[in-house]
Amino acid sequence: MRERFEEPALPGLPRAVRRALVAVWISLGLHAAVIVLVQVAPPAGGRADQPTIEVRLMPASEPVSVHETVAGPAPEERPVAAAAGPAPTPPPLPMPAAPGAAAVPALAVDSAVDLTYYTARELDVQPRALQDIQPTYPPEADRLRQSGTVRLELKIEADGRVSDVSVVGADPPDVFDESARAAFAAARFSPAQKNGRPVRMRMLVEVSYVRDQRPGAGD
Repeated sequence: MRERFEEPALPGLPRAVRRALVAVWISLGLHAAVIVLVQVAPPAGGRADQPTIEVRLMPASEPVSVHETVAGPAPEERPVAAAAGPAPTPPPLPMPAAPGAAAVPALAVDSAVDLTYYTARELDVQPRALQDIQPTYPPEADRLRQSGTVRLELKIEADGRVSDVSVVGADPPDVFDESARAAFAAARFSPAQKNGRPVRMRMLVEVSYVRDQRPGAGD
C-alpha cells in the first residue's frame, strides 16, 4: 500500500523557479514494500504540478556471503636433530606462569570475521537514516516534464556508512542516475543488527521520479 503526502494546490510559478529539491526522511522499516513517497517542494513559493520521488525496497537475492577466517600464528619450526653428536643437555624445568596470565586459546573466542552483506529480511534490527536523504529532481528533466526510474544497490557497513552505491538499472538511462546515486552515497544509517551485533547489509532500492505530464501545467 502506498502512502502519499499530498500538498494543497498552490499557484503556478514561472519556469525560472522550477528547479525542485526533495526533502526526504527515509526510514528503512520492516519489509515495507514502499518506503516513502514524498512531494517535492520548490525553493520558493509553490506550484500545483509538483513532481514526486518514490523510493521502494526491492526483493533481494540471497546474501552475499564472504566469510573470512583470521589465520592463527604459524606453527613454530623445530630444528631437526643431528644424526650424530653428544647427548643434548636436558632443558631446565619451566617456570610457573605469572598470576593473571591468560591462556592464549581462551582469547580466541571467535576467529571468524563475518563479511556477509545481509538482506533486510535476515536482520533483527533494520538500519534507519540518521539525516534527511535529499535527491534533487534534475532541472532539465523537470523542464521537459520527464519521469523515470533508477534502481540502486547499496552496501551499508556495520558502522552505518554507505560504502558503495551501484546503479543496476535506469529508465531512461543517464537522466536521474547521478541524482539518486549521489543522494544515497552521502547517507548515513544506524547500524543493522543480527544476533545482537552490528552487521553489514545489502539493499536494493528503486527510486521513481514522477513528473506531471499534463500540457501547460504549471506554466
